[in-house]
Amino acid sequence: MAALSREQVAQFQAFGHLHLPSVFTPAEVTAMRRDMEAVCTELLGRRPTEEDHINQQPFCELSPALTPLVADGRILGPVEALLGESYLWAGSTGMWGFSEEGLEDHLWHADSGGASEGWADDPRPALFIKAFIYLDKQTRDTGALRVLPGSHRGAYHRRLLGFNDTNTKHERRQRQRREEGRPDGENPPLFFGTPGRDLPCHVVESNPGDLVLATPWCFHAVYGKVPPRRTIILKFLVADIWEGELARRGSLERVLHPSLLASEDAAIRRLVDRVQAHRKRLGARL
Repeated sequence: MAALSREQVAQFQAFGHLHLPSVFTPAEVTAMRRDMEAVCTELLGRRPTEEDHINQQPFCELSPALTPLVADGRILGPVEALLGESYLWAGSTGMWGFSEEGLEDHLWHADSGGASEGWADDPRPALFIKAFIYLDKQTRDTGALRVLPGSHRGAYHRRLLGFNDTNTKHERRQRQRREEGRPDGENPPLFFGTPGRDLPCHVVESNPGDLVLATPWCFHAVYGKVPPRRTIILKFLVADIWEGELARRGSLERVLHPSLLASEDAAIRRLVDRVQAHRKRLGARL
């Protein structure tokens, strides 16, 4: 497995994200695009277009060609360096395009759990990692991930929680307008009096084949998405938050897909066995 340096681990611990360039070859990227399109075609019953939106979990598990990504050492090596040897698999997601007019921007927010469960004050390097494989070039102007470095930690994280309320209220108003057939005439919300697109941040610009690791508790946003926007996400958690986070996201029962249970790949079997052993320890709660 590809390991991380001590400096890279420290960077993730401090900033909440890490960009690893050229992890996958151009040939592998081409194959992933083809295999992703095949899964989306199966889901839609036709070939996907740039107008389509798919957000599917599980995803890699639906394709024999993509399932090996679940246990690819180039992903698991960095994950283990950050989460430790007892990390647990938490499922994959495939995203094609983006839904509905007005969602070219994904406003500033952090996923729930970091502050409410007290994990923002945990001293460990990482607790929850999403590994992003973007199959299209991502730049500041075409929907690259934006992060507020270090905002997954302590007082800084709590200071920004109002962003979540701003985001939720804006999305609720947008949804109501669409349901009522009214045009979206609302100006985008401000964050500390600043348009979200202009908020000081780090933009994780990436090329196809790069791997981006991030904790969803770090405040993040996307502005200016463009189609086709093809993304594969693999998720990993430490054991003591695994049950709560998966239950919160309604994905507890979708982690061990039949394709993983039936796999004879040794690395996948280790992931499956670890999850099964953890569920057995949790016992009646599952």
